[in-house]
Amino acid sequence: MCCAHARGGKNMSADDDQLLQAPDKFSFPFEPYGIQEQFMRALYDTLEKGGIGIFESPTGTGKSLSVICGALRWLVDSEQRDREAVERTLSGGTAGSGAAGQANEDGDDVPDWLRDYDSQRLQKEAQTQTQGLEEMERKVRQREKLKKLRQEQKHIVSSKWKTKSKEDGGVEEMERAGEKGGDDLDQEEEEVLVQEYHSEDEGAPEKESDTEEEVKEEYVRKIYYCSRTHSQLAQFVKEIQKSPYGDTIQVVTLGSRQNLCINEDVKRLRHLTLINDRCLEMQRNKKKGREEKYSSDGRPREKRKKRRSNTTTTCPFLKQGTLENFRDLALAEVQDIEQLVGLGRQLGACPYYGVRHTIPSAQLVVLPYNTLLHAGTREALGLRLKGNIVIIDEAHNLLDVINSVHSVEISGAHVTKALSQLSQYKLRYKSRLKAKNLMYVNHILDILNCLLRAVSDSNKSGR
Repeated sequence: MCCAHARGGKNMSADDDQLLQAPDKFSFPFEPYGIQEQFMRALYDTLEKGGIGIFESPTGTGKSLSVICGALRWLVDSEQRDREAVERTLSGGTAGSGAAGQANEDGDDVPDWLRDYDSQRLQKEAQTQTQGLEEMERKVRQREKLKKLRQEQKHIVSSKWKTKSKEDGGVEEMERAGEKGGDDLDQEEEEVLVQEYHSEDEGAPEKESDTEEEVKEEYVRKIYYCSRTHSQLAQFVKEIQKSPYGDTIQVVTLGSRQNLCINEDVKRLRHLTLINDRCLEMQRNKKKGREEKYSSDGRPREKRKKRRSNTTTTCPFLKQGTLENFRDLALAEVQDIEQLVGLGRQLGACPYYGVRHTIPSAQLVVLPYNTLLHAGTREALGLRLKGNIVIIDEAHNLLDVINSVHSVEISGAHVTKALSQLSQYKLRYKSRLKAKNLMYVNHILDILNCLLRAVSDSNKSGR
């Protein structure tokens, strides 16, 4: 197991003798063995010093529970110290403590530049204090809200979504109409044609987020715990539920669309790439539908009959209101992926985007290796590692996972098939493609031809 605090620091080991800052008690649910207590103390001390630690413990020694109690105790203690620091700052006051104030007390003349500097410094300190107070109040309100949700009910059973489909514009009828498709060949060809493409070197406009709106909630300090498989993550979450921190800590488990999607039309695609593409396509259709509903000046357009095709289908589970309800209830108690999926079905809310709304407020984020190691995925989810804690279970698997994330295998058959399909595409739609898109298609064909020659030469030489 590898543990790192993003502040940096010296390397640590479980055998380090200087474990002076660790507390005497870790809220361990049982009387800890010596190796468990040593593990928790070493972990706590590593996090406190902002270092990197590599820990190894024999099988059956309660490693997961030791990690939970050691790391979460440090997180609780660090938040308590932050609150006390803010309270001391707020109660201390700074009025008249500057150089200009001291000079006035002594009756000396003060230069204008010193008076202005001192005034600006005091204003900045007052603003910092106000922001600290607002942050404390926000955290208190949020935790009180989650505490109330825990007290009211642990499981919400709702059948409201079943009756909402008719109120929301006949989603089922729209999907059935979409399955029939259209018989207009020109319309189908328009759907196949690629939109105007901009390479990264051409200063293209920023890509819009694939969620309904960006999460603008302030982050709290958090621990990222990652493991290799979803079953291992689920087991870790169950350990948290049984631990003394299960009723107080805010936990979220991240997963792929394949694990969290509740839209049966999308899930039946089975392959992860197809599921991702279909999900994003349905969101683009929803945005396009909103743009067509209103004109540029915000006025509703006149309704007109149009043929429904498969591309007009939108996801009924991606609504801002239901996602906010999902976020609150997901943080109210510790839940694994299966429980999050069940919660999404009860609320009619997408669990995949629902858990993304919980990330800013979560204190512990449980996620698979791939999500942590792939930069694009981290940015899409809004995961911030700086200033936070990263714990990697079974760290000896890291090299294999990194190689898998940043590499791909292709065969001569793949290249040949891609070359054939793209050549046919170009032949059919050449006259209808924009010049820039046609240029990029030709570039890809050149690359495929080069790859095919390289594969052929490699086979001939017997390599």
